Amino acid sequence: MSEPVFTRWAAQLAAATDSPSRRALAKEIALWRPSNLSDAAGQAEAAYALARLFHAENVPSQAEKCARELVSLVRDHDENERFAADDLLAEVTGQPRPTRAATRPPARERTRAEAANAGRSAAEVPDLAALVDSGRYDDATRAARQLGVRTPVALAWIGLHRALDARDPVLSAQMLVALRDDLRRQVTSPRRAAANEPKADAPASPLEQLLGRPVPARRLAEALENRAQERPDLIDALAAAALDHHRLIDPGVPAPFLAGVVGAALARTPGRATRKALGRLKGTALGATFDEPGFVRLVAVLGTAPAMVASGPRRGVLRDEPDGARVWTLRVTRPDGSTVGVAAAPPEVPAELAPRLAARLIQLDPVCTLLDADPVLAAAASAAGVTLLDGGAA
Repeated sequence: MSEPVFTRWAAQLAAATDSPSRRALAKEIALWRPSNLSDAAGQAEAAYALARLFHAENVPSQAEKCARELVSLVRDHDENERFAADDLLAEVTGQPRPTRAATRPPARERTRAEAANAGRSAAEVPDLAALVDSGRYDDATRAARQLGVRTPVALAWIGLHRALDARDPVLSAQMLVALRDDLRRQVTSPRRAAANEPKADAPASPLEQLLGRPVPARRLAEALENRAQERPDLIDALAAAALDHHRLIDPGVPAPFLAGVVGAALARTPGRATRKALGRLKGTALGATFDEPGFVRLVAVLGTAPAMVASGPRRGVLRDEPDGARVWTLRVTRPDGSTVGVAAAPPEVPAELAPRLAARLIQLDPVCTLLDADPVLAAAASAAGVTLLDGGAA
């Protein structure tokens, strides 16, 4: 007997001996796939495992779909994987396994076939739209890659259709998020964009130059704060470059995760570059974030207490706070090592939110000071044990 080829989920498959455990494993694998689209070997392993699970659950249509996907994924892999995929497809469909010669033409013949493909007439070129509309996504992907016509755009379009066509709404949402993130990385990274163009690499963006590395797709705030700690002299430039970077991506989306570096630039330095960058954001949702009274108030607190080490500011403490009435918070460490939470309220807070806001503030920081609260929030905060501070005091 030959050695098993697809083994990543072998232990889990062996342990899934009843219907609930098989369904749970299928859901786990389906959720894993969208966030690991670049792992080609892992996608093949996942297709194999799902085909096995659906076959065991007697869902022949899904089992065949996954098995055919596996055949497509390993068509350029080694012989053992191709044969294992063919065996699985034959098993779940009940059809005879293809002969070895028919599985894949020799490399020389395949190269000639691909070379001949380049000379086909327009009438012989596969219709990508027809393939996608009929749900033949694997065939469409192969055709797009072989034809070489605007391949990144074509693959994104095919991926969008595949995600929208998924029956499981959770899986569909996960696939859409993964596709969005992948497109964002391609659009916002000059180095990756240059890789798709027949020209030299684009120069590093101002933010990349300041960070000394490519702009991370995730955890940008952490990268900015780490760099600011290494080079305090760059805080103003970092904040300005980060604002300009986000402005180019999507100025219509607030970026409260930039509040830490922006607040530090405005409070600890003259902030000339940061103020100019904020000026370029006037009239956008991104700019409005840093015009909110709570943020402005906490920046003033930071500026008057340079001895404090601060974490924040952070925007909002409840999920359902209105955009124009969010409470901003700051956690500060005083010279004696003790910590205290500082919160700045908007001019007016919905009355029904006041008790929950007060309770949440105490939950976040048992020692908490609230600045400039309206009477309704002030009463709720005082009852919850929050210290109140009004006027110009900090």
